[in-house]
Amino acid sequence: MQTKRSVKTIRFLGRLALALTLALAACFVFYRPFQLKWGATRDEVRRPLPGDEIVAAPKFDATRAVTIAAPPEKIWPWLQQIGMQRAGWYSYDLIDNLARRSAEKILPQFQHLHAGDLIPMSPDGRMGFRVKELNPPQWMLWWDERGNLSWVWALVPLDPGHTRLLTRVRLTYRWVSPYLLFYLALDVGDLVMMRQSMLGIRDRAEGRKAGSMLVLSLEFLMWILALAGFVVAEIRMVRKPGFWWPLAVAVFSAAITILLVLGKPPLWVTVLFTLVIWGMLGLVSQIRFKATKKIQA
Repeated sequence: MQTKRSVKTIRFLGRLALALTLALAACFVFYRPFQLKWGATRDEVRRPLPGDEIVAAPKFDATRAVTIAAPPEKIWPWLQQIGMQRAGWYSYDLIDNLARRSAEKILPQFQHLHAGDLIPMSPDGRMGFRVKELNPPQWMLWWDERGNLSWVWALVPLDPGHTRLLTRVRLTYRWVSPYLLFYLALDVGDLVMMRQSMLGIRDRAEGRKAGSMLVLSLEFLMWILALAGFVVAEIRMVRKPGFWWPLAVAVFSAAITILLVLGKPPLWVTVLFTLVIWGMLGLVSQIRFKATKKIQA
């Protein structure tokens, strides 16, 4: 009896170790390298930007970029009014702006930003980042006033009609900081919000119609469901014997989730692949149910 228990424990620990290894590999080997440099060239990643000295040895160092068909002077007003309780974040408004649509026009009341001003990130408008310095219309630098985080937005002209919008977040962790959970969430998920924010700025500066809140919210929901499918597959792999099918679904789910988030395909593609993930989970449940019935018979 003791030997059987030991064997079961060893097998359980082995499945758990495999599940953790798969999750860590998906995050740090396949997702994170692209997460940290979305849209940016190698030279832009290496390029010095204002505020780099604030966090000398960052544990999170992400540089993102997008080309906008407009000069810096037309982009700067959209940057200057960003923030909760201001123009919004031009991103997934259901998530980061309390379901209020981000501004579709320049708001004169938010066009007077100065060093020391607060960029709100909370519903009450009291928490957020401080503007450390700004040099219109070239760059503005935010920080947390503690030296643990810096966030710079820079506009680099390519020609009279095109500009590169660069943003860089540098962050180091203090494991006893009350902001630790926020920073960890920022580390994992900020690509999703930051990328859509930059695309939202691009669309507005170019005079395009920004994506609807419904479509963007559904897109975000599908990504969450795809990730949830991966988590469910991992749990099934660990908790029950005969883990090969759940392992296959977990690998497939991890790959699809990463491709959906990084590739940002049309909504119908995202919905289709999310349904495939959950369909595979349902199939695994049926296979196990039939196998259990045979054993009982």
